Amino acid sequence: MAIKVLFVGRTWAMGGAQTILLSLISSMPRDAVEIVVAPYDSGEEGDRIFASTAATAGACLTEPVPWRGWRSWQAAVATLGRIVVEERIDLIHSHDNLSNTLVAFSRGRLARPAIATAFGWWELNAKLKAFYAFERRFVLPRFDAVYTVSHQMAGKIIRAGTPRDRVEVIQTGIDCAAWAPEGHRLASRARLGIGQHALVVGAVGRISHEKGHEHLLGAMAILAAEFPDLLAFLGGTGPDMQRLREIASGFGLSDRLIMPGYVASAAQALEMLDVAVLPSVLEEGFPTASMEAQAAGLPMVASDIGGTGETLVPGVTGLLVPPGDAAALATALRPLLLDAGLRQRMGTAARRRVAEDFTLEGMLVKIEALYRSVLDHRAG
Repeated sequence: MAIKVLFVGRTWAMGGAQTILLSLISSMPRDAVEIVVAPYDSGEEGDRIFASTAATAGACLTEPVPWRGWRSWQAAVATLGRIVVEERIDLIHSHDNLSNTLVAFSRGRLARPAIATAFGWWELNAKLKAFYAFERRFVLPRFDAVYTVSHQMAGKIIRAGTPRDRVEVIQTGIDCAAWAPEGHRLASRARLGIGQHALVVGAVGRISHEKGHEHLLGAMAILAAEFPDLLAFLGGTGPDMQRLREIASGFGLSDRLIMPGYVASAAQALEMLDVAVLPSVLEEGFPTASMEAQAAGLPMVASDIGGTGETLVPGVTGLLVPPGDAAALATALRPLLLDAGLRQRMGTAARRRVAEDFTLEGMLVKIEALYRSVLDHRAG
């Protein structure tokens, strides 16, 4: 009999966490797990986009959870209480800091086993740092299990007080076939005015401060004279786009920075690159962007921060550099830019590793097993 699971999660912006959730919604065998999504009525675009995308992926959507700040707490709990009864929910799975807190302190009223997800914590300011510390210390220990994506994250959760036997590390799996190069490289480049022989480094994803893209531009400034055909490509949207244009202009790199905005196919965008870069300055849990780029056959140069190091094998599938260090990033990029054979070897090794060790099927099996384990434990 299928387990009926209620997904509860806020979406401030579509990113790696939402990619994982949509993979679960669209790929989890329906005869094993039926996923019901409780969207948030927050008035914010991110929540609207995720609800629409989840419905397209095949999720059943419930009435929305009202949220206009903490004053909405009682209304949100009452709504969740109705949903778990009316939808005959077996298990609640919350997916972000707010939802984890909401569910954790309403366990008695919701009366269902519950799993929390911890994808990562971007401690942008003192207020968020305190909130995340509160979540680790007082929220996560209230759940039957905590699902996280890296061993680095698991260590933080355990040290803050959640028993080790309730913390499950399930590293992100992806459909490697969906990221295989399909021969669009030259046509995609031509549409953006990128030459056939240009060296293109960059990323596809949210363009925001925490991703550290300004350090890629700093590395570009160091390498520009040595590599006159070097370009930076940043596909996607986000609040940092104008600031990066201004930084590029200050470096004299305006004609070397390509930011087309939203890209319809991330796979085709990655196919244009020669090297993928993830210069994050805030902790990543287990960045999906790194896995996608490697599945596309690209060597990855990434900040050694959070769980990012668990996504690659240094010297084999990519390279790690200190976060916020443009000079170190330039040093790591230089041998890859000089040697097409090295790029090919690393990219091939990266794609093989993702295909063997980080499959979508493997992730689905582990998550279903976690659901059944929590239900069996509660029943016992």
